[in-house]
Amino acid sequence: MLVSRPMWRLVLVVCAGCSFELRAIAVDDAKPGDAQGDTPAEAATDGEAFDPALCPTGYANTGVTASPNSRYRLTDSDATFAAQHTDCNDDRPGWTHLVSLDTREEAQQIRATITPMTYYAGVVQPVSSGSASAGWLLFTGNTMSPALWQTGQPNDNNSGGENNEQNFAAADDGTGLLNDVSGNNTYRGVCECDGLPIPPAVANVIASQ
Repeated sequence: MLVSRPMWRLVLVVCAGCSFELRAIAVDDAKPGDAQGDTPAEAATDGEAFDPALCPTGYANTGVTASPNSRYRLTDSDATFAAQHTDCNDDRPGWTHLVSLDTREEAQQIRATITPMTYYAGVVQPVSSGSASAGWLLFTGNTMSPALWQTGQPNDNNSGGENNEQNFAAADDGTGLLNDVSGNNTYRGVCECDGLPIPPAVANVIASQ
């Protein structure tokens, strides 16, 4: 990281009949656009390149070959979506979050190797998306694949439309695939360390629920 240092100039002051000592004063020549520390990209995270070996204590990958660079942790107890979201995020902000399932294989391997219990996943639906299946976003910012849903899901509590009762998702059966649920339910959470921060657009959706 380059550090901008002040340049020293000698400033001469002309004063007839005055007697005083001239001294050098600091003049900062940096322009408004000059770097003054971390670049915006560095400031958005902790500035360290992702290395799975640097994931927090308790994160491991013991069989999720569908996502070999990710490390995972099962939370300690059942809690609401908001509590599990905070628990995962706080482990290492910018690196950890509720698991962002990219493929059916990843979901099924998590079910087989990490937990048989119901757990919240890192996916959220914006309020008033228009239909139960519309708008779902993974915590990486990508659109969720429809292949990750259980058969017949999402259905917004069998409402026949979109009523915003179930804007979160959990893996709650033996398939390892997802069902839309209310964030007020208490389940475990599977946290993922992949070095990817939650994009602001997704964070705003989470906060608006």
